[in-house]
Amino acid sequence: MPKSSAPLVSVVVPSYNHERYVKQALMSALASTIDDIEVVVVDDGSSDNSPEIIQSIDDPRIRFFSQSNSGAHAAINKGVELARSEWISILNSDDLYFPEKLQTHLEFHARHPELEASVSTVRYVDEEGEPLDGENESVKWYRTARLAYRTQQSLLKSLFVANHLVTTSSIFVKKQTLVKLGGFKSFRYVHDWFFFLSLARKEMLQVIDKPLVCYRLHGDNAVFENMDRLLAECHFVLEWHLHECARGKNPVLSIVEAHELLAANPLVDFQALALCQTWRESKKSDASKVFAGIDTMQNPVLKAILGIIKARGGEIAALRTENERLCQESQRLNHENHRINYQNHNLTGENVRLSTQCERMSGEHARLVQECYRLIAENERINRECERITSEYMNFIKMHSDSQK
Repeated sequence: MPKSSAPLVSVVVPSYNHERYVKQALMSALASTIDDIEVVVVDDGSSDNSPEIIQSIDDPRIRFFSQSNSGAHAAINKGVELARSEWISILNSDDLYFPEKLQTHLEFHARHPELEASVSTVRYVDEEGEPLDGENESVKWYRTARLAYRTQQSLLKSLFVANHLVTTSSIFVKKQTLVKLGGFKSFRYVHDWFFFLSLARKEMLQVIDKPLVCYRLHGDNAVFENMDRLLAECHFVLEWHLHECARGKNPVLSIVEAHELLAANPLVDFQALALCQTWRESKKSDASKVFAGIDTMQNPVLKAILGIIKARGGEIAALRTENERLCQESQRLNHENHRINYQNHNLTGENVRLSTQCERMSGEHARLVQECYRLIAENERINRECERITSEYMNFIKMHSDSQK
């Protein structure tokens, strides 16, 4: 591909310590039904063999860059800066694209030129890339989170309840829009959620209700490495957008609506939200100051929120234990219900058999009754015949006696 030509899509891949998965990720992008793409890989200081694996792939559409470890948000922003296409599609180095992903997004935007971004749904897969079944806890969560989207009938409102868009790998966005919004903020875990809410608030985003990304679950997923910090970051995201949506220059939610949405989000601690609000107001809503130090754990409010979350740890642990107990009890009741249903099924079969037998016996009984009626009628006929013969015999005896006289 000549350097002067701009490809249809730039796939930006932030790579970090995914030597087991990164080749599969890149090959899934290169297998796109659209050939005119570039794959901009920014390695974020990997300490494994990821860089060597990436550079071993012989395809001129791959452009490889590296930087010192600065976080996924920084790697994505660097990739966007280096991208040459109007359209940006992000692929995390442990995820997979469906072959039709890029083409589906391009065709969608051709039909909806007013939109500046779109996201697809995802399919959860295991370490080997095999689809996870509906009993997996993450899949259950995703199903519940997607229900919030359908229930709220508003992408913005549903995103306050849960980040059902899940991952940056689902996003397809104009480069100028990304730049205009200031790129991805310096969060370790929730930079995607902040960006989704920013797009939804400005009505730039729409969901393509089709899985076009395989979201891989494995032991090294970043979101699972520090759940307390993830929860703390969530409060920065939610409070910022709560202010923008309900108290900003052009509010799109009432205070009551915002409160109801946050109350529906199980992650929210209102004490932590109040801390974020005080911090934002003290920094006069300057994002560069409000979010400063979050990626390096130097933000004082982030530390305070972590303290709140850890203080609640015992309570949360107790709730989790109770939840596990209730889940086990629910499973026991389900098994008991299945047993009763199975027993009812057997009893229903026996009832059908007995009903059939009763119907047959009733038919036989009716036949026997009819036969009895016939025999009674025949007996009455014979009795009448006997009476007739007896009468004739008596007449014969009488006539014979008279003749003897």
